[in-house]
Amino acid sequence: MSMRIETVGLRIVLGMALPVCYTLPARAANVTFTIFDSSDTILVSDDNQTGRLSFPGFPFTCTGVEGPSSGCFFSILFPSGTNRFAISMGGTSASAVNLLESTVPFIVSDTLQQQDQTANSTLWEFFSDSETQQAGVVPGPVLLETGAVQPTLVITYFNAGNAVIGTDTLNIQSDAPEGVPEPATVGMGLSGLVLIGVWRFRERRDVRSV
Repeated sequence: MSMRIETVGLRIVLGMALPVCYTLPARAANVTFTIFDSSDTILVSDDNQTGRLSFPGFPFTCTGVEGPSSGCFFSILFPSGTNRFAISMGGTSASAVNLLESTVPFIVSDTLQQQDQTANSTLWEFFSDSETQQAGVVPGPVLLETGAVQPTLVITYFNAGNAVIGTDTLNIQSDAPEGVPEPATVGMGLSGLVLIGVWRFRERRDVRSV
């Protein structure tokens, strides 16, 4: 009789625990996409094989040989359940970044910038300098390229309850500059940039429920 009571009690406890387990929020997925800019070829990698990387039907997509303008485009689809998103770098709102070849003189080698968004994706342009054209400055933070994979912008996704459901980190690996300057030189080169002021006043971009 006592064994039957214990068995019934165990079933009741399990029956109460299972619904609790199923209602726990899913862990946020931390995903990376990496842009490889080597010589005259640009490629974008879906590092975690999410299937969320796509290439629009523009003349130049980031899938191989650079176009004449050395700019290319790619899109990142929102993860399921996204209600809104925010883009930042180093904890501060930003939707573009400048990669520097050098600070003195101030030379921008590459830029990454969000160009547009749809109901379920963001559109990005990566611009790399060429032998005949230097990359222009975009309103955003600066990062001195090292030749290694460097994390830049982070896209954070929120659901309807304002909970974080995932993040995308956009990495860039560019050609190493000739002679990386000392940290003190970097500080002097960056101290007078008005880019930071423009960057800090950019508003976050939200999207409607998808």
